[in-house]
Amino acid sequence: MNYSVLLFERDVKEIDCLSQCMSEVISCRTDTVSKREDLIHRMELFHYDLVILSESPLGFILLEKIKRMNPLTKVLLLSDQATIESAVKAIRLGAEDYVSKQIDLKLFQLSFKRILDKKEFEHYHRLEQFAFIDDVTGLYNTRYLNYVLDREIALSDQFKNSFAVLFIDADKFKEVNDLHGHKVGTQLLNQLGAYLQRFVRESDSIFRYGGDEFIAILAPCDLSTAESVAGRITKSVKEILFLKKEGFSIHLSVSIGIAL
Repeated sequence: MNYSVLLFERDVKEIDCLSQCMSEVISCRTDTVSKREDLIHRMELFHYDLVILSESPLGFILLEKIKRMNPLTKVLLLSDQATIESAVKAIRLGAEDYVSKQIDLKLFQLSFKRILDKKEFEHYHRLEQFAFIDDVTGLYNTRYLNYVLDREIALSDQFKNSFAVLFIDADKFKEVNDLHGHKVGTQLLNQLGAYLQRFVRESDSIFRYGGDEFIAILAPCDLSTAESVAGRITKSVKEILFLKKEGFSIHLSVSIGIAL
Protein backbone atom coordinates (compact mmCIF):
# COMPACT_ATOMS: atom_id res chain seq x y z
CA MET A 1 0.00 0.00 0.00
CA ASN A 2 1.06 3.60 -0.60
CA TYR A 3 0.74 5.26 2.80
CA SER A 4 0.16 8.95 3.43
CA VAL A 5 1.29 10.48 6.72
CA LEU A 6 0.68 13.94 8.16
CA LEU A 7 3.33 15.16 10.63
CA PHE A 8 2.64 18.06 13.02
CA GLU A 9 6.02 19.40 14.17
CA ARG A 10 7.59 22.86 14.52
CA ASP A 11 11.27 21.90 14.85
CA VAL A 12 12.98 21.48 11.46
CA LYS A 13 15.63 19.15 12.92
CA GLU A 14 12.94 16.95 14.42
CA ILE A 15 11.14 16.84 11.07
CA ASP A 16 14.29 15.60 9.33
CA CYS A 17 15.00 13.06 12.07
CA LEU A 18 11.46 11.63 12.15
CA SER A 19 11.19 11.55 8.36
CA GLN A 20 14.43 9.59 8.20
CA CYS A 21 13.20 7.14 10.83
CA MET A 22 9.96 6.57 8.92
CA SER A 23 11.67 6.04 5.58
CA GLU A 24 13.88 3.34 7.10
CA VAL A 25 10.94 1.06 7.91
CA ILE A 26 8.11 1.86 5.45
CA SER A 27 7.89 3.85 2.23
CA CYS A 28 5.30 6.62 2.59
CA ARG A 29 4.40 10.13 1.50
CA THR A 30 4.76 12.59 4.37
CA ASP A 31 3.24 16.06 4.59
CA THR A 32 4.44 18.39 7.34
CA VAL A 33 2.59 21.22 9.08
CA SER A 34 3.54 23.43 12.01
CA LYS A 35 0.30 25.32 12.62
CA ARG A 36 -3.01 24.11 14.00
CA GLU A 37 -5.05 25.69 11.20
CA ASP A 38 -2.85 24.09 8.55
CA LEU A 39 -3.33 20.66 10.10
CA ILE A 40 -7.11 21.05 10.19
CA HIS A 41 -7.13 22.34 6.61
CA ARG A 42 -5.10 19.36 5.43
CA MET A 43 -7.40 16.96 7.27
CA GLU A 44 -10.41 18.51 5.53
CA LEU A 45 -8.84 18.19 2.08
CA PHE A 46 -7.04 14.85 2.22
CA HIS A 47 -7.32 11.42 3.79
CA TYR A 48 -4.25 10.36 5.80
CA ASP A 49 -3.48 6.85 6.97
CA LEU A 50 -1.68 8.24 10.02
CA VAL A 51 -1.31 11.61 11.77
CA ILE A 52 1.75 12.09 13.97
CA LEU A 53 1.45 14.81 16.60
CA SER A 54 4.48 16.14 18.41
CA GLU A 55 3.11 16.89 21.86
CA SER A 56 2.81 20.56 22.70
CA PRO A 57 0.16 22.60 24.50
CA LEU A 58 -1.97 21.76 21.44
CA GLY A 59 -1.24 18.03 21.35
CA PHE A 60 -4.28 16.67 23.19
CA ILE A 61 -6.56 19.37 21.79
CA LEU A 62 -5.59 18.38 18.26
CA LEU A 63 -5.98 14.69 19.09
CA GLU A 64 -9.57 15.28 20.19
CA LYS A 65 -10.25 17.42 17.12
CA ILE A 66 -8.89 14.80 14.72
CA LYS A 67 -10.95 12.04 16.33
CA ARG A 68 -14.10 14.16 16.05
CA MET A 69 -13.40 14.88 12.39
CA ASN A 70 -12.69 11.24 11.55
CA PRO A 71 -12.79 8.60 14.31
CA LEU A 72 -11.03 6.09 12.03
CA THR A 73 -7.90 8.23 11.55
CA LYS A 74 -4.88 6.67 13.25
CA VAL A 75 -2.97 9.06 15.54
CA LEU A 76 0.50 8.62 17.06
CA LEU A 77 1.39 11.12 19.79
CA LEU A 78 5.06 11.92 20.46
CA SER A 79 6.37 13.54 23.62
CA ASP A 80 9.68 14.95 24.81
CA GLN A 81 8.84 14.01 28.40
CA ALA A 82 6.27 11.23 28.41
CA THR A 83 4.48 10.32 31.63
CA ILE A 84 2.19 7.45 32.55
CA GLU A 85 -0.66 9.90 33.17
CA SER A 86 -0.23 11.49 29.73
CA ALA A 87 -0.02 8.08 28.09
CA VAL A 88 -3.30 6.97 29.71
CA LYS A 89 -4.97 10.22 28.64
CA ALA A 90 -3.71 9.87 25.05
CA ILE A 91 -4.98 6.28 24.71
CA ARG A 92 -8.35 7.19 26.22
CA LEU A 93 -8.70 10.02 23.71
CA GLY A 94 -8.15 7.57 20.89
CA ALA A 95 -4.41 7.66 20.10
CA GLU A 96 -2.98 4.45 18.70
CA ASP A 97 0.15 4.92 20.77
CA TYR A 98 2.09 7.44 22.88
CA VAL A 99 5.86 7.41 22.50
CA SER A 100 8.69 9.33 24.13
CA LYS A 101 11.22 10.70 21.64
CA GLN A 102 13.85 10.89 24.37
CA ILE A 103 13.93 7.19 25.19
CA ASP A 104 14.73 5.59 21.85
CA LEU A 105 13.80 6.54 18.29
CA LYS A 106 13.69 2.83 17.49
CA LEU A 107 10.59 2.67 19.66
CA PHE A 108 9.05 5.35 17.44
CA GLN A 109 9.93 3.26 14.37
CA LEU A 110 8.40 0.18 15.96
CA SER A 111 5.15 1.97 16.81
CA PHE A 112 5.01 3.66 13.40
CA LYS A 113 5.43 0.37 11.55
CA ARG A 114 2.94 -1.49 13.75
CA ILE A 115 0.20 1.10 13.20
CA LEU A 116 0.61 1.04 9.42
CA ASP A 117 0.84 -2.76 9.40
CA LYS A 118 -2.48 -2.83 11.23
CA LYS A 119 -3.88 -0.32 8.74
CA GLU A 120 -2.83 -2.59 5.88
CA PHE A 121 -4.44 -5.58 7.55
CA GLU A 122 -7.70 -3.70 8.08
CA HIS A 123 -7.75 -2.89 4.36
CA TYR A 124 -6.85 -6.46 3.48
CA HIS A 125 -9.43 -8.15 5.65
CA ARG A 126 -12.22 -5.97 4.18
CA LEU A 127 -11.22 -7.27 0.76
CA GLU A 128 -11.10 -10.83 2.07
CA GLN A 129 -14.62 -10.49 3.55
CA PHE A 130 -13.57 -10.95 7.13
CA ALA A 131 -11.46 -14.09 6.58
CA PHE A 132 -9.56 -13.21 9.78
CA ILE A 133 -12.62 -12.49 11.95
CA ASP A 134 -14.23 -14.94 14.38
CA ASP A 135 -17.92 -15.17 13.46
CA VAL A 136 -19.08 -15.65 17.07
CA THR A 137 -17.34 -12.74 18.81
CA GLY A 138 -16.24 -10.44 15.99
CA LEU A 139 -12.68 -10.62 17.34
CA TYR A 140 -9.65 -11.69 15.31
CA ASN A 141 -9.31 -15.44 14.82
CA THR A 142 -6.34 -17.84 14.89
CA ARG A 143 -5.47 -17.14 11.23
CA TYR A 144 -4.60 -13.57 12.12
CA LEU A 145 -3.03 -14.68 15.42
CA ASN A 146 -0.43 -16.66 13.48
CA TYR A 147 0.39 -13.61 11.37
CA VAL A 148 0.65 -11.29 14.40
CA LEU A 149 2.88 -13.69 16.34
CA ASP A 150 5.28 -14.01 13.40
CA ARG A 151 5.32 -10.23 13.01
CA GLU A 152 5.89 -9.47 16.69
CA ILE A 153 8.68 -12.04 16.99
CA ALA A 154 10.43 -10.48 13.99
CA LEU A 155 9.98 -6.95 15.36
CA SER A 156 11.16 -8.04 18.80
CA ASP A 157 14.31 -9.52 17.29
CA GLN A 158 14.93 -6.38 15.25
CA PHE A 159 14.27 -3.72 17.90
CA LYS A 160 15.05 -5.76 21.06
CA ASN A 161 11.69 -4.93 22.66
CA SER A 162 9.56 -7.48 24.47
CA PHE A 163 5.90 -8.24 23.86
CA ALA A 164 3.41 -10.16 26.00
CA VAL A 165 0.95 -12.95 25.25
CA LEU A 166 -2.01 -13.29 27.62
CA PHE A 167 -3.87 -16.61 27.43
CA ILE A 168 -7.33 -16.02 28.86
CA ASP A 169 -9.64 -18.89 29.80
CA ALA A 170 -13.24 -18.53 31.00
CA ASP A 171 -13.56 -20.67 34.13
CA LYS A 172 -16.24 -23.41 34.22
CA PHE A 173 -17.83 -22.13 31.02
CA LYS A 174 -19.32 -25.57 30.30
CA GLU A 175 -21.64 -25.04 33.27
CA VAL A 176 -23.17 -22.01 31.52
CA ASN A 177 -23.92 -24.07 28.41
CA ASP A 178 -25.34 -26.92 30.49
CA LEU A 179 -27.56 -24.60 32.56
CA HIS A 180 -28.70 -22.04 29.98
CA GLY A 181 -28.00 -23.64 26.58
CA HIS A 182 -25.50 -22.99 23.82
CA LYS A 183 -27.29 -19.91 22.48
CA VAL A 184 -26.81 -18.12 25.80
CA GLY A 185 -23.23 -19.42 25.91
CA THR A 186 -22.57 -17.85 22.52
CA GLN A 187 -24.04 -14.53 23.67
CA LEU A 188 -21.83 -14.66 26.76
CA LEU A 189 -18.69 -15.28 24.69
CA ASN A 190 -19.61 -12.33 22.49
CA GLN A 191 -20.06 -10.01 25.47
CA LEU A 192 -16.91 -11.28 27.21
CA GLY A 193 -14.85 -10.69 24.05
CA ALA A 194 -16.14 -7.13 23.76
CA TYR A 195 -15.41 -6.54 27.45
CA LEU A 196 -11.82 -7.77 27.14
CA GLN A 197 -11.14 -5.20 24.44
CA ARG A 198 -11.57 -2.42 27.00
CA PHE A 199 -8.35 -3.40 28.75
CA VAL A 200 -5.92 -3.12 25.84
CA ARG A 201 -4.64 -0.32 23.62
CA GLU A 202 -5.89 0.04 20.07
CA SER A 203 -2.44 -1.01 18.90
CA ASP A 204 -2.80 -4.32 20.79
CA SER A 205 -4.88 -7.25 19.55
CA ILE A 206 -7.49 -9.59 21.06
CA PHE A 207 -8.22 -13.00 19.52
CA ARG A 208 -10.69 -15.79 20.12
CA TYR A 209 -8.44 -18.83 20.28
CA GLY A 210 -11.25 -21.36 20.36
CA GLY A 211 -14.09 -22.45 22.63
CA ASP A 212 -13.98 -20.27 25.74
CA GLU A 213 -10.33 -19.26 25.27
CA PHE A 214 -9.00 -15.87 24.23
CA ILE A 215 -5.54 -14.47 23.57
CA ALA A 216 -4.31 -10.89 23.92
CA ILE A 217 -1.08 -9.68 22.29
CA LEU A 218 0.34 -6.60 24.05
CA ALA A 219 3.20 -4.99 22.13
CA PRO A 220 5.52 -3.54 23.14
CA CYS A 221 5.07 -4.67 26.74
CA ASP A 222 7.13 -5.73 29.76
CA LEU A 223 6.26 -8.36 32.37
CA SER A 224 5.15 -5.86 35.02
CA THR A 225 2.68 -4.20 32.63
CA ALA A 226 1.36 -7.57 31.43
CA GLU A 227 0.77 -8.71 35.02
CA SER A 228 -1.00 -5.43 35.79
CA VAL A 229 -3.31 -5.78 32.76
CA ALA A 230 -4.06 -9.41 33.65
CA GLY A 231 -4.85 -8.44 37.24
CA ARG A 232 -7.25 -5.70 36.13
CA ILE A 233 -9.02 -8.12 33.79
CA THR A 234 -9.51 -10.89 36.35
CA LYS A 235 -10.69 -8.46 39.04
CA SER A 236 -13.09 -6.61 36.76
CA VAL A 237 -14.63 -9.71 35.16
CA LYS A 238 -15.50 -11.08 38.61
CA GLU A 239 -17.36 -7.88 39.46
CA ILE A 240 -19.60 -7.68 36.39
CA LEU A 241 -22.92 -9.40 35.74
CA PHE A 242 -23.08 -10.57 32.13
CA LEU A 243 -26.20 -10.63 29.91
CA LYS A 244 -28.33 -8.50 32.23
CA LYS A 245 -30.21 -6.90 29.30
CA GLU A 246 -30.98 -10.37 27.97
CA GLY A 247 -32.67 -11.32 31.25
CA PHE A 248 -29.75 -13.13 32.85
CA SER A 249 -27.26 -12.15 35.54
CA ILE A 250 -24.31 -14.44 35.03
CA HIS A 251 -21.20 -14.33 37.17
CA LEU A 252 -18.00 -15.32 35.43
CA SER A 253 -14.32 -15.53 36.23
CA VAL A 254 -11.26 -15.94 34.03
CA SER A 255 -7.81 -17.43 34.52
CA ILE A 256 -4.89 -15.83 32.69
CA GLY A 257 -1.46 -17.16 31.82
CA ILE A 258 1.31 -14.79 30.68
CA ALA A 259 4.25 -15.34 28.34
CA LEU A 260 6.80 -12.67 27.50
